[in-house]
Amino acid sequence: MAEITQPPAMTEDEDSLWDKVMDNPYNWSASERWTAVFTVAVTALVSTLASSLPIPGLDEMRSELSVSSAQLGLLSASIFMLGVGAGPFLFAPLSEIYGRRPVYLSTMSIFIFTNLGCALAPSYAAIVVLRFLAGAFGSAGPGGVGVATCADLFPLETRGKALSFYSITPMTGYLIPAKGWRWGYWVLTIISAANVLLLFTLRETYHPLLRARLYSAALTRKQKSVREVLSTALTRPPRMLLGNPVCFVACIYYAFIYACIYLMIVSLPLLYKPRLASTSGGLFTYGWPTNWGLGYIGISIGMTFGTVSTGLAQDRIYKYLSRRNGGNGRPEYRLVVTQIGMIVFPIGLLVYGLTAEAQAHYLLSQLGTVILGLGLIAAFTTIQGFLVDAFSPFSASAIAAAVFARSVASCVLPIFGAEIFRNLGWGKAVGVLAGAACSVVWAPAAGMKWGERWRARWRFEG
Repeated sequence: MAEITQPPAMTEDEDSLWDKVMDNPYNWSASERWTAVFTVAVTALVSTLASSLPIPGLDEMRSELSVSSAQLGLLSASIFMLGVGAGPFLFAPLSEIYGRRPVYLSTMSIFIFTNLGCALAPSYAAIVVLRFLAGAFGSAGPGGVGVATCADLFPLETRGKALSFYSITPMTGYLIPAKGWRWGYWVLTIISAANVLLLFTLRETYHPLLRARLYSAALTRKQKSVREVLSTALTRPPRMLLGNPVCFVACIYYAFIYACIYLMIVSLPLLYKPRLASTSGGLFTYGWPTNWGLGYIGISIGMTFGTVSTGLAQDRIYKYLSRRNGGNGRPEYRLVVTQIGMIVFPIGLLVYGLTAEAQAHYLLSQLGTVILGLGLIAAFTTIQGFLVDAFSPFSASAIAAAVFARSVASCVLPIFGAEIFRNLGWGKAVGVLAGAACSVVWAPAAGMKWGERWRARWRFEG
């Protein structure tokens, strides 16, 4: 059996030297590091576009390809998210063997051809298969490797801003194709090809691999067979999700937060579209005739403000608490902002839903979306940061586990998400969601108090 080199553990002298050399991404110039963050954020954005851009053309696609059921038509959207959840289980651990850059370039190159195939697909069955493959191969950006790359570029006390910027960028990916459903896939093919060209400018960032290259003489210390290395790496995300209680709870919490974000985005057209266009039944709608897309302004403002404030706050909080702890940082320090976000979110949710139920002025419901958007993005960003810090150097695999949990929710919610509001009405629907949020609002505080003890008890060794 062939052997594969594993990055060896470094001696104290080598550690000291690594902190100073320019090969260390922490020592790159600020412009180089932020250019790399921008590159991986754009890669995540392209994947988000692939999930959302074809949706407005679903009815036209159903008509052309003779798909009778509306629920079956939604399968092409849901199956993409299933691929986004499945892909990181393979590609995140591979990035922890071969590096981030080869994974980006190989997966996103194949992603081009999956979109091209959708543009030329002769049948709905072909669309479904290709959409799953597109989700899987397009998952490197949003599926663990992107978050881990941001962590590669910035040390613990300053990575908050990078993680916040990375987290908000994919959520801007909502466009509407203007020339039919096939044109949407042609646009995706062009954009994904341009993204691959951008990825060629990205340097490798994975620290263990860079250190191994720098200390090539030390590589003889530890070699393993290819089978042993791959079996360990490729089973890492499911072992984290199912075998490590700390990772499991954090991933489920992360998926819950994402599900709330998704449900809010789904609900906005129901509240602001005209009655016939939204097929709202008895559900109240403001019925804006043309510019109903302006309903997204409130949540966009909230998420933008939340991204900026979270990025600044979590770094300052981390530094302050580290100083109080003798200069020793802890992943649980990220959960301070998570806790704040999970308190703010249900407040905004109730303002949003109850003012809609009362048919109050639309500015009040918009105020609610500002508040809930701020709370959700603060919690979403910092729970990612906790996973990255707690499971380094296997942060890509930890985020892959979280993305899988998130994608399961994303795969199911398109089928019945809107029906929750139609069947329950604004007041009851937000009451259920706010109750669910309040039932788990204590979790970040528990993590702050006992998280270090739990991580020590269930330490993940890889």
